[in-house]
Amino acid sequence: MIIYSDGCSLMSGNEHNSWAMNTDTGYEECDSVWSAIIRNKYFPDAQLYSRATTGSSNFGIARRTLHYVCELLKTYKADEILVCIMWSSIYRKEYSTDKGYFTTLPTDNKLSLAEEPSGTLMNHSARKQLLQDYNLLELADVYYKTLNKQNNFIYDSMTQIEYVNLFLKTHKIKSIQCYGFGEHMIKTEDKFINNTLQRLGNYDIFYIKKLQAQGFYEWANGSHKLGPGLHPLEGAHEMWANLLAKKYLTN
Repeated sequence: MIIYSDGCSLMSGNEHNSWAMNTDTGYEECDSVWSAIIRNKYFPDAQLYSRATTGSSNFGIARRTLHYVCELLKTYKADEILVCIMWSSIYRKEYSTDKGYFTTLPTDNKLSLAEEPSGTLMNHSARKQLLQDYNLLELADVYYKTLNKQNNFIYDSMTQIEYVNLFLKTHKIKSIQCYGFGEHMIKTEDKFINNTLQRLGNYDIFYIKKLQAQGFYEWANGSHKLGPGLHPLEGAHEMWANLLAKKYLTN
């Protein structure tokens, strides 16, 4: 059996003591994120195959999941694969450049880039230079200042989530999924967004159902210590893994 794991820095284990970059694969590894905890507790003989990437968007999560799971299907049967995904922020956009894929963040606008944010883990000057090199600074400025409303971001994100779930359903591959951020649970009068939200509800993606919906980050921020870069640490992942296991594995 193999467990495929994907997400952004919340899922890669950024700031965890066991986090490391695998120089052979170029991907991050961590044995204290919730997918690893579920593997260790419930599937100790399974291999963990993580492609979670710091700074990733849902575009990137979807792109990697479909590619790498297709590769795994060449070796494993569908019932030997478990996919674990923590979906990232709707406000991230991915672009293909001549140097690979690059994701813009809500802080990538001229106002935010004028001063280095506190708690940053990334070289601020280098990021600003990359945005300029890729001609994305002006575009990001428009997205995150002029068009910075949920309705302008959520539909793209939801389509990525839906087509990954349609792929998994088609191939009869089991999954455990959750939202990293509660912003996916938008209240709107847009019939197209509402219809898509209803369809996504059929896939039973986990989040904390409160008056203000909570993904992993909001839940952890209210009950656990965060790292200097504002990432939930080992204790939050362990408790979240227990919640997911109770929902998907032990009932």
